[in-house]
Amino acid sequence: MLKESQMCIKLETKLHKAFVAASKRVHRPAAQIIRALMRTYVSHVNQKPEPNHETLTALSAIEQGEFNTYKGVNDFYEKMQI
Repeated sequence: MLKESQMCIKLETKLHKAFVAASKRVHRPAAQIIRALMRTYVSHVNQKPEPNHETLTALSAIEQGEFNTYKGVNDFYEKMQI
């Protein structure tokens, strides 16, 4: 696939060194792994439907501690199988 775009990011030196070392251990370029991670993330996000108004209202209530049936947003998502 033709690579026409470039992305520059800032990250902690420790994370950068650990990532490069991990990519060397599996004999793959770091950029190749990052592209694969990005594809996986985009695919995952695109598979989830957008929450409706009721869901957004419930999420807001959870975040503000007004809705104590769930431990937090992640618990809500898990129980709603979203």
